[in-house]
Amino acid sequence: MRQQISPSVIVAFAGKRFAGKDTIADALAASLRFKSWHIERTAIASAIKRRFIESLDDPAVTLQSLESDRSIKESIRPKLIALAEFERERDPEVWIRSAWTDAVRSLSEVDRNAHSAVVISDLRLVEEIDFLRSQLSGRVFVVYVRASEDARRARGWKPDLAVDSHRSENALDSSHPLVGLTVENDDRDSLDIAIDTISSVMQSMAGNTCNS
Repeated sequence: MRQQISPSVIVAFAGKRFAGKDTIADALAASLRFKSWHIERTAIASAIKRRFIESLDDPAVTLQSLESDRSIKESIRPKLIALAEFERERDPEVWIRSAWTDAVRSLSEVDRNAHSAVVISDLRLVEEIDFLRSQLSGRVFVVYVRASEDARRARGWKPDLAVDSHRSENALDSSHPLVGLTVENDDRDSLDIAIDTISSVMQSMAGNTCNS
């Protein structure tokens, strides 16, 4: 039986729609892999989308289609939010636990002496941070990604009061005490600065810790 191994660090990104959380998570993962870190990249939304697809029972709608076509995702976002909230009322940790379980399952194959990280691209609620801290106390790094409205519009953001005012968009912001760092993500230069800063903090957090 493979033994589960905890990551050296968890880094989780929060931020508004179209702030570029997935972009920065992917860039960070690539940068750390180049430095020989083992990275498990996950998203809370993936579990929600899988449950939504199961409820449709429509073979034409797949996880790949929802994640590759942003227009489809935005068109069903209210339904995804409703499903997520319905399940959270029954179990507040349902989605973050699913994302965490999927990520750490692969860490059993990691060299125990190698640094490893779980990178979560879509943290939204304080309860999700609490869950992560219960799994890896002292090594959870929450990064708030901020982008100007012009940058968000250029990426496809269209204001939607119902969605933009929902707690999943506003429960965490750059001033929240559990947010460890706020980075700007308006263009390539700001993205590069953000990756360098986050990587430096993660290296410091991991230190000489070995998985055990």
